[in-house]
Amino acid sequence: MDKKTKKNTDAKVNKEEYDNFIKHLELLNLYLSECRFKRADSELDDHSIEVTASLELIKNEYKQLKDNTFEVKHSVNFILSFNKDSKKIKLFELKAVFMLIYKNKIKITDEIFDLFSKKNIPLNIMPYLREFVSNSMYRTGLPPILLPVTKI
Repeated sequence: MDKKTKKNTDAKVNKEEYDNFIKHLELLNLYLSECRFKRADSELDDHSIEVTASLELIKNEYKQLKDNTFEVKHSVNFILSFNKDSKKIKLFELKAVFMLIYKNKIKITDEIFDLFSKKNIPLNIMPYLREFVSNSMYRTGLPPILLPVTKI
C-alpha cells in the first residue's frame, strides 16, 4: 500500500460489515514463498543462559485477484539471541514470506484489510510459522522452540 492508500485505513470498519466479511471468507491456499534462516557460529556454552526470542511482522500487504479472490503477502522475522558478557549475541535468525490466497463474495477494502491483517492473518499463519521455526532450528542443530500463543 502506498502512503495515500495507508491514510484511508484510519477509517473504522463497521462490526457488522467485518463479521459479514469473515462469515464468507475461505482460505484457498497458504504456502511459503520465500525463506532464509541462518545460525550464527556461536555455541551456547552454558545451557542455563537466558535466551530471548522475538517475532516481528515485517510487512503485510494484499492484492485483489480475479473471481473474488485476493492474495496476502505476510512477511515475518524471528530472532533468537542470548546475552553474554553484557553483549547481545544473535544465535538464530529466520525471515519468511507466506502467501495466503482467500476467496470471499465480499470485496476486500483497505479498511477491512487493516483489521483483517491484525486479527485473522496471525491466527491463520501461526500454526505454519510455529512448525517452520521449530523445524528450522532443529535442522541447524539447535533445540526446537515453541512459539507463544497468538494474543489478539
